Formats: sequence, C-alpha cells, structure tokens
Amino acid sequence: MKNLVENLNSVVEKLKHPARGIETGFYQLDDMLLGFKPSELIIVAGRPSMGKTSLMTDFALSASREGPVIIFSAEMSFQTLAERMVANLANMNLHALKKGGLTEKITVDIGKATQCLKERQIYIDDTSYLTPLAIRNTLKNMSTPNCVFIDYLQLLGADTSTGRSYEDMGNITRDLKAVAKELSIPIILLCQLNRTSAQTESKEPKLSHLRDSGRIEENADVVLLIHRPDYYNIKELDIENEDGGEAWIMVAKNRNGPVGKIPAVWLSEMMSFKEIKPETF
Repeated sequence: MKNLVENLNSVVEKLKHPARGIETGFYQLDDMLLGFKPSELIIVAGRPSMGKTSLMTDFALSASREGPVIIFSAEMSFQTLAERMVANLANMNLHALKKGGLTEKITVDIGKATQCLKERQIYIDDTSYLTPLAIRNTLKNMSTPNCVFIDYLQLLGADTSTGRSYEDMGNITRDLKAVAKELSIPIILLCQLNRTSAQTESKEPKLSHLRDSGRIEENADVVLLIHRPDYYNIKELDIENEDGGEAWIMVAKNRNGPVGKIPAVWLSEMMSFKEIKPETF
C-alpha cells in the first residue's frame, strides 16, 4: 500500500515526462496507444486466416529493435515462425522462397535478413500445451524480455480448469494480465473471434465478437481487431479475384487512450501488414 500524498510528486513528474512504450512499427497505432506499455494486456483478435500471426510477427520484429522479445507459439513451430521472419525482413514471397531456385539477389537478401535477426534477441517457445503459470515460470527463469507475444488464447490451458470454456478463457486472460503487471511487461495475446462477425453484412468485427468470453474484453487494456474486407469477397464471391490488400487495424478498446480505425495494406505474398502513412490517404 502506498500513501498518495507521499508519492504524488513522483506521479506528477512522470506525467511531465511520459515514457512511450515499445513501438509497434505502425506510426498511427503508436500515436493512439503510445506503444505497447509495461503491465498491459493487449489482445489482437480476428477470424481464422485474417493474418493474426502475421501481424504478431510484424509487431515482434519491430519490438525486437528495442530489446529482447519472446514468442510463445502453441500453434506454429519454431521453424515456421523463423521462416516467416526471414521472408518478412527480406521482403520476399515465402511460398516462392520455399520452392527453391535461389537467384544471387535472393541469396544476398536472405543473407541480410539473417544477419539482421542475428543482431536481435528473439526467443521462441513452441511448446504445444501452455498455461499462464507455465508462461510465468518461463519468464521468471530468464532475463525479463521487453515484450511477450502469445499465439493464441484458445490453445492455452487454464491452470485450474472449470470445464466451461467461457470461464476458462476469462481466467486465462485474468492470469496473464496479472503476469504482465507482476513483471511490468506488455503481453500481446492473439485471440479468435466467433463466427458472428462473418455473418454480418459488413463483416466488420466488434468487441462483442470476442470468442468464448466477455471477460476477455474486461481483462484487456487494449483490443485490436483485424479486418480485411477483400478476404470475404474472394472467399464468398469469386476465388479467382485478387486480394486488393485493403486492411484495417481497429483499436476497439484502449483503456488509457482513443479508439479508431487505422488503414493498412495486407501483403499476402509476404504474409505481412504495412502501414498506410497519413499523407497517402
């Protein structure tokens, strides 16, 4: 317990010189969130195939420029995530890259991407079954990273399962929020949205579409929703259509700041999102 009067001067001093959090790599998103800040639980949610892991990779590569990051991946293997990072930094088509037939230029670009990754501290734990306690113990047994990423909520186990998904998801997010606060680090947690969003006319996701539990929203400091309108046009109307790349990162909840929609471009070949700078739209 702290006495407000005794600590008021330090509170005001911090307000005079606010510290920004870890940069997301997206100028407008950083402007809204002031970066990923210590003790925050940030939810990144979307329907399957919306690019949640790709956006997480973009965020992780940006965060790794400032210090160590760790990715807990209950879905993808170490190899798959590492391949995505190499392709991302080399600005290459991952599928074409894996098919082989490397040219001299591609070899040089891969070498540059590899060297870049060697200069950063990125740790990947691809343990298939994880719980908040297991994540906490891993973090306690290593030098505290600047940022933690978890892919994804519905694949995590509750430390004490109730047998009811609704309650378990709420308990997991509550426990992860506690870990973020205890270690004073931002935790970015991927999450699936339910099918309801895909059944609306606009297909635009909302907070109410968070799968399994309204408590996910309650426990989160920030909720980001991914929306790619062209995905539905291609899937439902004509599979031969090209994805125009229209994408939105929607700040649906921001406990300490504004909400809004941020325009972006989905680069399907590189499985990456890029920002549309303010002066270009």
